[in-house]
Amino acid sequence: MTTPGTAHGATPGRAAVEESLGRTGGLTSAEVAERVSRGAVNRLTERTSRSVGEIVRANVLTRFNAILGALFVLVMVAGSFADGLFGIVLVVNSAIGIVQEYLAKRKLDRLALLNAPTTRVVRDGEVRVVPTTEVVQDDLVELHTGDEVPADGTLMASTGLELNEANLTGESDPVAHDEGDAIMSGTSVVAGSGRYHASTIGADAYVNRIAADARKFTRTRSEIQDSINTLLTYITWVIAGALPIAIWSQWSTVGDQGWREVVIRSAAGVVGLVPEGLVLLTSVAFLLSAVQLTRRNVLVQQLPAVEGLARVDVVCLDKTGTLTTGDIAFEEARPLDGQDADEIRRALGALADDPNANGTLTAVAAAVASPGWERTQTIPFSSSRKWSAACFSERSTWLLGAPEVLLAADPQPSPPELIGTIREQVAELAGSGRRVVLLARSEEHLAAAMLPADITPVALVTLTEQVRSDAAATLA
Repeated sequence: MTTPGTAHGATPGRAAVEESLGRTGGLTSAEVAERVSRGAVNRLTERTSRSVGEIVRANVLTRFNAILGALFVLVMVAGSFADGLFGIVLVVNSAIGIVQEYLAKRKLDRLALLNAPTTRVVRDGEVRVVPTTEVVQDDLVELHTGDEVPADGTLMASTGLELNEANLTGESDPVAHDEGDAIMSGTSVVAGSGRYHASTIGADAYVNRIAADARKFTRTRSEIQDSINTLLTYITWVIAGALPIAIWSQWSTVGDQGWREVVIRSAAGVVGLVPEGLVLLTSVAFLLSAVQLTRRNVLVQQLPAVEGLARVDVVCLDKTGTLTTGDIAFEEARPLDGQDADEIRRALGALADDPNANGTLTAVAAAVASPGWERTQTIPFSSSRKWSAACFSERSTWLLGAPEVLLAADPQPSPPELIGTIREQVAELAGSGRRVVLLARSEEHLAAAMLPADITPVALVTLTEQVRSDAAATLA
């Protein structure tokens, strides 16, 4: 990993930097301005597509254009513009590819501008919300549930902080991070909170270096175009042999009319060997297909991509964001063994009244109002423990977590028939696609992340994935 001192060149006044890193008040406005002036800002000129120059070169510098262009130059040198009309095919064929790819580039560039997240930073002793692109090196970043990590760094403080690192590892399970752990940009907070200093930013950040490799342009392979190029390769050798013969023949026939007439007649004879219509009609067919796909909101970056789509026989797609919105919603709380339904809803509302609520409690908070209980202790959710808890003044301690964990932890088990019934209900609900958590109560005040000695199962809480309204149309 690039160190802060080398990410953007030598860093002057390192002693002052070290002093600022030790403060909890973050950088001062003067320190931020100094870093901005030397370019130590979390900006990235992200190329979402090829440049206009690259697009033009790719569509102009082709074998077909080289053959026909050479013959066109010969005719133009001879001064017969009327006989050089075949050059229009060059312009049209190149223009089709250039225009289509340029329009796709514009759409990609606009899409990149739509994403403008913000980040909480501590500056001059107060928390401020700034655009992520304005985070500077050594900024003290504050993370809460739902935030994205804007830059690489090392945690100074962690309160049950868990990150979703799927963008980096492909694994969606949350990963717990404690004080002193290194965290990477491109991850997001799913539980807890924390603070860290942004040491590696911009293009040097880990996720941006990965993205730079992923954005390396790879031309779409087209069997049709490969076949045409193979044909043109053979035609090139035929023309190389036929052109001298044509010139000799025309010189013998009309040599007395001057060299211009000889060149024009020789070029006209050889041009017929080039399959202009085949190449042009292939480009037109690709273009019409791309237009049809564009009308269906498909972004076609290269014309041959249409051919590749026609050869697809297996489509792989992810669920979240495609079929579901990525959010879960509270469905219901099923009381167990005659428990009071009103008390259950109040307890759920009190548990969800947490500024660092995870996804489950956030879904509960959207459906259940907070009763305003005074919270005295919070045990944040941890993917390793699989439960969270909260203690309230003059009230019971309430726990919410995986049923198998909370039921197995009871040192004085509830009646076996009740445990069996709960397990059956959990299996049935989970089998129907629901997410199931158990709400339990304890009279013990928790001082640490350890399950209490008395756990009473109170209710099964079910949550459901939110299916997108256009999921059926997407699959169709």
